[in-house]
Amino acid sequence: HITVRGRPASSRRAPIMVCNHVSFVEPLFLAAWMEVSFVAAAENANSLLLRSIAKAHHVIPVNRRSSSSRSDVAEAIRSRAKSNAPWPPVCIFPEGTTTNGQALIQFKLGAFA
Repeated sequence: HITVRGRPASSRRAPIMVCNHVSFVEPLFLAAWMEVSFVAAAENANSLLLRSIAKAHHVIPVNRRSSSSRSDVAEAIRSRAKSNAPWPPVCIFPEGTTTNGQALIQFKLGAFA
């Protein structure tokens, strides 16, 4: 069950969103509800099935095993947040996987390294 209250802030007011990731539904819901970009594991963003969707949503792919990729992602997020261009907000799921929602698990390195 998803309850929506209010409206999303503009990307100028809130250029970065950090969300808990309980199921595969959150990215689908957010993408349907508002224009949003995601930081996603490179293996997912570049998969045959998701490549076109990732490109359309301006996904920022991250190779979590690569410190240079993590640095590039952090710079891309900073750049979009400061840009006057009409970038959609960047959504980050810092746990990097779905959970049961009862407690947070350790955040993946991704954009937080």
